[in-house]
Amino acid sequence: MSETEDNVQICDPVLLNSFVIKNKRCRVYFHRGKLIWETDGSPYNRYTLLLADVIAVDYVHSTDKTLCCPSESQGYNQEESKIAGDSNPGLSQRHTSFIIHYGVRGRNNNKWRHHTVTMNHTDPRQIASWVKTIHNYINSFTKRPKRIMVFVNPYGGKKKGLQIYEKRVMPLFELAGVHTTITITQSANHARDTLLSCSFDNIDAITCVGGDGTFAEVFNGLVLRTAKDKGIDQNDPEAILPTPSLRVGIIPAGSTDTMAYCFHGTTDVQTAVLLIIFGDSVGLDLCSVHSNATLLRYYSSVISYGYLGDVVRDSERFRWMGPKRYDYSELTTVTFAYLVLCNGSCRLAAVGRYLSQHLQHMLFIRCVAILHPFMALVLFELSPENAVPNGETHSCSVVVCQESEQNTAVPQIQLGCQIFP
Repeated sequence: MSETEDNVQICDPVLLNSFVIKNKRCRVYFHRGKLIWETDGSPYNRYTLLLADVIAVDYVHSTDKTLCCPSESQGYNQEESKIAGDSNPGLSQRHTSFIIHYGVRGRNNNKWRHHTVTMNHTDPRQIASWVKTIHNYINSFTKRPKRIMVFVNPYGGKKKGLQIYEKRVMPLFELAGVHTTITITQSANHARDTLLSCSFDNIDAITCVGGDGTFAEVFNGLVLRTAKDKGIDQNDPEAILPTPSLRVGIIPAGSTDTMAYCFHGTTDVQTAVLLIIFGDSVGLDLCSVHSNATLLRYYSSVISYGYLGDVVRDSERFRWMGPKRYDYSELTTVTFAYLVLCNGSCRLAAVGRYLSQHLQHMLFIRCVAILHPFMALVLFELSPENAVPNGETHSCSVVVCQESEQNTAVPQIQLGCQIFP
């Protein structure tokens, strides 16, 4: 059952009236989480808006707000009163129009855009009734975060993280009534270390403005913190990790923004912000990397050992170059490469009844051998079409071992994959 259907069972308001929209008289209906308006005359047009896609509703004020809000000049807090549904006769009695902010998804792409519609009426009491009803309805959506902890990486990608937040993210959060606590990261692992020690009181969600590295820091810190609070040994690859209670949002501001694209189908900033406001969520597959019974880190997109790993590690020295640092590091890594012959092997072990039976459908392993030292590249992928249906958390372990021509053992890498429903 959707959140909109849940709200219908709690309260099922019905509103019907005529408004002027874009200089045309329209009949407007509100019922069961839908707002419908249709033109009275020719040509006939009908529009339907789901309140699940509404960002906010507000009165349209005069240039001089004391003319439409006389109580404001008396120190009366209009916003607090509006949220509480105050019926003070001095409030909003002169408003003759209200505006609805909502999101629209593109037909041929995954991008969402912020749109508005303004409705006019001669009776201020009707305006107040509609604003109050719509506001209370969208305010009852429990999945929408009201208080978000935000991490902004000012150095990632093209170093525009802070600018993106101030100009494109913060205005939409303020419009939706989302309260934010902002942390501007200053060094590597700043976000992770903060999450390991901070208080989560009065926090509904966590959001990061940055690239894949910033997002990795956030979910590493959150998963480690959750395991710590539950008394679970993070160094045990067989341990069943608890699902964190806080959701994580990602606003793309990095070099590649791979994870943002996986979540939203686009790297568009406004799309990411609107989906966070609406409270949309999706499960994420995480994997853990252990070495010698010690957790190294969790990852969600790709892990590499060899050539790609060398490129990524080397590129960290050239972050000032932006996304082009990967091309430069790739060139230098190939240029100064030396040849070492290696033998590789891979062993799979599954934990969990369902995962054991369907492992061949969920886990794909690609081995790409290239003439480069330790250049056997292994990509571990989880198929999103084959999610665990029963809501349980399962795990699988992947052990990768390599031996050189001189039979010198390379430390093994064990991957414990935790699937979160």
